[in-house]
Amino acid sequence: MAGKFNYGECLGFTHHVQHDIILPMILPLTRNTNPIWKQKFQNVKQISPEIKRLVRNMKETLELTSAVGLAAPQVGVPSRLFISNYGRLKETFINPKIIRYGKETNQIEEGCLSVPCTRGKVNRANEIELEYIDLKGNKKQARLSGYYARIAQHECDHLSSTFYLDRIIDKNDIYTYKPIKIIFFGTPSFGAIILKSLIGQQIVGEYKIPLVVTLPDKPSGRGQGLQASEVKRLAEEFNIPVVTPETLKDTKLIKRLRGLEPDFLVLSAYGKFLPREILEIPTKYPVNIHPSLLPKYRGPSPISTAILNGDRYTGVTVMVVSEKMDEGDILAAARQKTGSRDTTASLETKLASLGASLIHHDPRITIKPPTAKY
Repeated sequence: MAGKFNYGECLGFTHHVQHDIILPMILPLTRNTNPIWKQKFQNVKQISPEIKRLVRNMKETLELTSAVGLAAPQVGVPSRLFISNYGRLKETFINPKIIRYGKETNQIEEGCLSVPCTRGKVNRANEIELEYIDLKGNKKQARLSGYYARIAQHECDHLSSTFYLDRIIDKNDIYTYKPIKIIFFGTPSFGAIILKSLIGQQIVGEYKIPLVVTLPDKPSGRGQGLQASEVKRLAEEFNIPVVTPETLKDTKLIKRLRGLEPDFLVLSAYGKFLPREILEIPTKYPVNIHPSLLPKYRGPSPISTAILNGDRYTGVTVMVVSEKMDEGDILAAARQKTGSRDTTASLETKLASLGASLIHHDPRITIKPPTAKY
């Protein structure tokens, strides 16, 4: 019998090879104008190593783009398969079929990785049941409600070459916006994780990152050779211009930043105070992602301090940057449980991912419209 469970309410192809192990790669996304959407997508006949590799790469792509769902045709593969990674809905759906729609519906704004910088309200069933096969080959049924049901309906639409825009009756409800321009300030690994998430949004066309600012290279190791920051290495990997100023009061730097006309400055563990001349540059405002629940643990080393103090919970705060340390208006915050085995490194990764999620999805932050993408 099929397994049942209830989730309830709530840029080209590049293989990275290391010691004969094929690591996950980022897959290029297809726009809604791509010819693939004119095809009839086929059921997956066998869960082969190629299908498993496809799913692994789709998960890597989904994580980078901070989306909640991704269908195989969105990465150029004409197969009836989608994945989800949102809340408790972390699953691979192979050959899915919706077998029941609930009578109650609701209208919520949606976006799509294949239709960047576009939003519109879509009316969908608040509850569905669907049949599918998981990645282990097990036949299953799932009863989904609320936002989980919406994700599955959106992705099943993709598998029949339907976009959410097609379901909007009044086309006046559709609106578009320009990609959001961000200058990023950061230095160590915490900042690099945040930057990678922003780069994911640049890949799908939602953001533009014309410049990254990080601290200068520092001597490191036995030979004291100059070592670039993790943020600098990541930016260079994605061909994003980087500057490493000794001082932020350099007039040429300030002129360059003004000339880029950013909507936002996003700071994450940069390592220096920003002067008023720079804080006033963005057309919106400068925001900082701080790895603690302010006002607790202002300043440096909040993660290791939380571990040393045995805190059961810590968290992330997103705030407007002011000239004083960690004293700007708080825009959003989220808690993170501290595990007994957590280290500074493991907790740093969790908090950075949480901070990135706040930036992209929390409606209290107006970096972009507060709708998830599929």
